[in-house]
Amino acid sequence: MAFALGVRNYVVAVTDRAVVIIRTSLSMGYPKEQVARLPRATRLGPFVGNGVITVGGIEMYVWEVADLQAVQDADGEIGYDCPAPPSLW
Repeated sequence: MAFALGVRNYVVAVTDRAVVIIRTSLSMGYPKEQVARLPRATRLGPFVGNGVITVGGIEMYVWEVADLQAVQDADGEIGYDCPAPPSLW
């Protein structure tokens, strides 16, 4: 999943053990630094507004429909319901 807000891009990697937030370069998406490592029980949703989530205190806009589904799936794996936002735009 790749998310962006303002002038920073992030990748949120969800594994069976952790949720890792990585800041990436704006142009090519190369990893720059690990911003946070959170327990896998961390909820990614719910969506606020049109595709905004807050993970580890960082607000991120989810740009792609496939990423919306990935957020819903990741929350579903740990027992949370994460309804889709009304619209991406």
